[in-house]
Amino acid sequence: MDLLHFQYSMEDAKTRMEAEKENAKATKAQIDELISWAECFEAADIGTNHLIVARLIDRILLPYLLWKSALQKGRCRAWIGTSLD
Repeated sequence: MDLLHFQYSMEDAKTRMEAEKENAKATKAQIDELISWAECFEAADIGTNHLIVARLIDRILLPYLLWKSALQKGRCRAWIGTSLD
């Protein structure tokens, strides 16, 4: 019985490890995207900088504000487990 238990534990650990690898890959892609935005921002003129800032606000601030609003209205369970994309 112990061997079977360890086998299931090992399979579960492998599954979790694969999920974490995928999560790390997605996180790295998001970081790379943010870095590319920063590089564009640094090299761009003022008008393009305004567009980049607007895009970052849409991507980062608006999901946070929606989550905060849902939390204040008692609907935070709908947000649990969702990404901010």
